[in-house]
Amino acid sequence: MPPNLSYGHIIPNDSTAGAGKGARLSSLFKHIKMPIILLSLSFWDRSILKKMEPGSKTFLIVPVEMIRSHTTAPAVEFFKFLYADPLRFRASVMLTFEGYDDDPREVCDLPEVRRFMHSVVQACPELLFFMNQDPITGAPDFEHLFMLVVDSTPLFDGSGLSMYGIDLEASGAFFERSLTGIKAMLETLPLSALTIAEMLGALRRRYLETFRQP
Repeated sequence: MPPNLSYGHIIPNDSTAGAGKGARLSSLFKHIKMPIILLSLSFWDRSILKKMEPGSKTFLIVPVEMIRSHTTAPAVEFFKFLYADPLRFRASVMLTFEGYDDDPREVCDLPEVRRFMHSVVQACPELLFFMNQDPITGAPDFEHLFMLVVDSTPLFDGSGLSMYGIDLEASGAFFERSLTGIKAMLETLPLSALTIAEMLGALRRRYLETFRQP
């Protein structure tokens, strides 16, 4: 792998994950039972989040119409809603994009999705804190977020796998910006400096484990 690339991210071509090929929602929801929130321009169901227990997960579905019109306000509003109780919603969000089932490309290769997520991350620098870190449907959303907002290089696509190299410098810069926003958010809570440091340290360890150099 070239020296300026970190972690070779491998995605099975039949992946049902949010950044996997086609974002195959029907297959995904058939096998996994958890709350689902479909964003819309006029309404999304906040009562689902209010019923969630700490440690539970929810699917956030962004429809293709919202992406193509670059209407980021509902997604930004969703993540801002989580800020009211960040510890409750920590690592809870599984992000997927509806409307790309017939597109052969990985979602992270779709320019309109990348533009959309760049805007959302700019408005919500703490977003990484809320992304799922468990490999429930493939690689965790924590990793997928990097693939959506950081430059990556396809290394090969064969034998049912797609592999990407993530730009090392860009991934580090994105992580540090995220960590700065997360730290500021946590400092608004009644937490000790030690607790905050431990939480930030856990995120840093996860980042280093995921985007290790070969």
